[in-house]
Amino acid sequence: MATPQEAQCLAVLQAAATAQVGICLRTSNPMRARQALYNFRRAFGSPEFADIHIRASPTDPDGALWLLRRNEAAAVTLANTDLV
Repeated sequence: MATPQEAQCLAVLQAAATAQVGICLRTSNPMRARQALYNFRRAFGSPEFADIHIRASPTDPDGALWLLRRNEAAAVTLANTDLV
């Protein structure tokens, strides 16, 4: 049975994996959230999450993470922050 944190990580990664470009995750502690997502992704080992790039939001680095599909990460710029 998954812990509440694992269930949240799974839901967030699934949302990012199915979004057209990616998602923006609002959080009070981006570094902790990023580490939790990386750890879960490594432990879960699903190839569907392998192409998700996790980075601090350039517009709100202290309050949000961007989870972008890796093939789209290079195309996203500050001029285009309308993430799905």
